[in-house]
Amino acid sequence: MSASPSTSTGTGSSSAVQPSEPRRDGWLSDVLGFEAWTATADSAAVVPAGGARSLTTVRIPAEDTASLAAVEALGFSVVDVNVTLERAGFESAHTSSVAVATPEQSEALLDVAGTCFRYSRFHLDSRITREAADRVKREWVRSYVEGTRGIELLAAGTDGFLAVLEAADGARVIDLVGVAPSAQGRGVGEALVVAFGSRHGADGRTLRVGTQIANVPSLRLYEKLGFRVVSAAYVLHRHVGA
Repeated sequence: MSASPSTSTGTGSSSAVQPSEPRRDGWLSDVLGFEAWTATADSAAVVPAGGARSLTTVRIPAEDTASLAAVEALGFSVVDVNVTLERAGFESAHTSSVAVATPEQSEALLDVAGTCFRYSRFHLDSRITREAADRVKREWVRSYVEGTRGIELLAAGTDGFLAVLEAADGARVIDLVGVAPSAQGRGVGEALVVAFGSRHGADGRTLRVGTQIANVPSLRLYEKLGFRVVSAAYVLHRHVGA
């Protein structure tokens, strides 16, 4: 997923009212160390005032090529194409290797979050350092550890985690999932997603996840587990003062 913990994941229901001004993302601003804003296609022309440096993010539905061209003309650049996948319900499966994360696992899981990502919009943006991109993901998981975001944080020992969010429409969302580099390729990610489905897919509830189109291994895993693509969106960044 590519939104920050203080913003919508982009995988819930959208609002009909679009802001006329960019909205400051206080959480992301604090983590990055410079001003971060979220805009719509309608408010993208507004350059936020103040500060020596800023980042503004816009998401454009993949089919809206007119808005994409207009936003690119304002100095935004595509850094990611985000794909949303869904499935209805999930058959319960025994996943003894996955449970709700304990306080004792917290530091190890934070370290996983700070080392395992390559395809997020922050990691794909050449104007954001790898250190800063890793810090965003580490602090994202910290918000779950501290109980300030989401429903629960699942853990596969200290090899990986999966953060669960409830969307505005009641769907359960994989907000963030990560596997330690040393544990990748051993089925940890699949075990986490199966546990998520078993815990949150009762009675046909919609399960949802967003991932980057560049993240082919994740796309293959979700499709293997019955998720299907329902939408795609361009994610664009505009840097000022960088």
